[in-house]
Amino acid sequence: MSAISSKLTRLPPELLSLILEHLDRAELALVAPVNRSLHNQCLPGLYRAISLEEPAKLVQCFKTLASNASCASCVRHLSLDELHLGRYPLRATRLLLRSGIQNMTGLQVLGLENMLTESYIQLLDGLTFPRLHTVVLPHHPGAVPFILRHPHLTSISFIPPVSSLYHLEPLSGDTKPSLSQLRFFSGWDISADFVLSGARSVRQITLRCSNGSSSSLAALLQRHSAALSAVQDFTLLTTTFDDALFRALATYIPSVQNLVLYHTQRDPELDAGWQRYAAFEKHLTSFPNLVLLLLTHHGAGRDVLDAPAEAVFDMLNGELQQIVRWGSIAPTLAVCTFPSGHQWIRGTETGGPLPRLWLPHLANEASDERRNAAQIRLQLTILAVAWSPAGAIPAEYLEHWTSVVGKEVFARFQDVVERATIPPDHLKGYLAAKILNLSSST
Repeated sequence: MSAISSKLTRLPPELLSLILEHLDRAELALVAPVNRSLHNQCLPGLYRAISLEEPAKLVQCFKTLASNASCASCVRHLSLDELHLGRYPLRATRLLLRSGIQNMTGLQVLGLENMLTESYIQLLDGLTFPRLHTVVLPHHPGAVPFILRHPHLTSISFIPPVSSLYHLEPLSGDTKPSLSQLRFFSGWDISADFVLSGARSVRQITLRCSNGSSSSLAALLQRHSAALSAVQDFTLLTTTFDDALFRALATYIPSVQNLVLYHTQRDPELDAGWQRYAAFEKHLTSFPNLVLLLLTHHGAGRDVLDAPAEAVFDMLNGELQQIVRWGSIAPTLAVCTFPSGHQWIRGTETGGPLPRLWLPHLANEASDERRNAAQIRLQLTILAVAWSPAGAIPAEYLEHWTSVVGKEVFARFQDVVERATIPPDHLKGYLAAKILNLSSST
């Protein structure tokens, strides 16, 4: 034994564990062979999380886990992806994988993703993990008995098997699950009925509608209204957004704080996305705790950066008037993202440098392109304020922009609006292009 390893092993186990926590898996693999004591100390870090995508590594790892129960008992997080691993290794090593998984007595998080066959879910037949709290499972009947054996789950996510992505069948069991500790659910409406029937107080839900029917969704929410009474985060993916849907949300999840509405079909018109949510306005008063509202659809925001300035101006002008109205109806609302990709954030202070006004931001401003687009949108917002009809936008916005850019510069923006000597039908395009010259000369 070297002098360094001798000193390490003489450290209190608690201190040595703290030191080893700062090493990654590759570094732990170098330390573990030094001696038996260090090997035992490194085991939890080496096997805490297993996520394998290569068949050769899968076999090598599970040979160890199947033959060494102490190593397997250190596993806390297991993730297997059949799409990456392929079918052959599983068929050839079924008993090996089963033995390894069976030894994971300390497993807390389990993920079986991209299932191509029924083989992976069958590995769990009859197995129980007393410390398991989070699962990501295929939407498959084989998941039902597994859920029934684990009443202490706090998070359940169902994903579709690759082979049956568009042919899902409802999940159901002979007995109702007991899931009193469940706090998060993600999956299709046809799996939600089974899971929510045994839940008491779910906090976060991501729900995807299989048929896009507002009435079906309303009926589902009504059946499980008790379990949904304390929901704080709700994400809905569907093809239908209408008054019936918004009324159901207002009736059965009024406690929601963060609401995401995702339309799964793409809008052909760049500026049409936010208009489909207009019916949501009359239900805003039913959400007294709403803080974040995200309205989006498939492909949202992809074409905004390449859109003509006039189109962006129209979107900002409409969105600003919309969000000002919504903000007055829902005083707790602080963040709203429209399908255009514009994220509107309300200031937190009353008066001072950050008044409670809505300002546009980009959800992602990491690149130079995005930052430049954000600057243009900021300038276009000034035009939107100046362009708005008298009384459409509160006077505080004029006061704020005057203080931000200075009275002289803001007056120049207003002058463009009020004195442009061009035909009215060309005015918006002229303003949207003129802003670039104004901003470059300030």
